Amino acid sequence: MKLYHGTSLKRLPSILSEGLKPRGRKQGNWKDTIESNPKAVYLTDAYVLHFANNSNKNGEGLVVFEIDIDKLNLFKLAPDEDFLEQITRKNPEYSFLQGKNMKERTKWFRKRALSTYQPSWKVSLSGMGTCCFYGNIPLDTIIRYATIEPLAPIQRASDPTITVTNYQILGWHYRNIVKRIFDDPNYEDCQPGFESYSQNLKNTKRTGIQVKEVNNHGNV
Repeated sequence: MKLYHGTSLKRLPSILSEGLKPRGRKQGNWKDTIESNPKAVYLTDAYVLHFANNSNKNGEGLVVFEIDIDKLNLFKLAPDEDFLEQITRKNPEYSFLQGKNMKERTKWFRKRALSTYQPSWKVSLSGMGTCCFYGNIPLDTIIRYATIEPLAPIQRASDPTITVTNYQILGWHYRNIVKRIFDDPNYEDCQPGFESYSQNLKNTKRTGIQVKEVNNHGNV
């Protein structure tokens, strides 16, 4: 299975040298909501532009990595804590979390995402298009990457809200954006009523996008 990670282009040299690493003690990019998990790398099949742009504070450009997760230790994959928080809001089994705000609930699930909910990473991926990998992602698991210029036309195709509802309605569109980035013509069919989304994406020029392969030894 292939999943993706989007980040700022300035990180490309270090990633090609060391692989993808959790942010650790570095400042996170989501201070307005809740900072990202310092122990995990977030992966997606859909929202690479959104995540990359949130990492790209100075407008240097973006980079999207395509990762073969079958080469990873699958027991280090876990559900996205945001997914767990969203799907349990009205679940009576989690009534003990009532009275806590979203940040508090998210942090509660983060502490248990790997230890308690680890097998649900596939549910997280199918439900919201995201999951997490705890630890470093080695360079030899990266298949290829795409660099994207700040004003590339593909940038206009993505302005999502990362929610379960959004993914269930428009997940096909955001997955197709990833296909467009990597010049994969095998687009998913659109949902009825969204034909214009599909056609506009197919007509979006790939100007400003460059794709490079990475071999099994991590060389470009």
